[in-house]
Amino acid sequence: MVFVQVEAFPITVMFGMCSIFLFVASILQRRLLVIAESQRPTLVIKDMFCCRASRMDSNEGEGPRR
Repeated sequence: MVFVQVEAFPITVMFGMCSIFLFVASILQRRLLVIAESQRPTLVIKDMFCCRASRMDSNEGEGPRR
């Protein structure tokens, strides 16, 4: 939305639009945080198995550790 005549809108209307935008942005940020936190445990488990498998593969040719 482009405002050609800035003077046509009072400062209170602009402040209200900015406040609404920040409120919606905060709601969306919280929703994104919930999604990220719900995905995190599965990613950690996958990474843990991936790293363990790669360490086992790299140690196959070696003898026992001392």
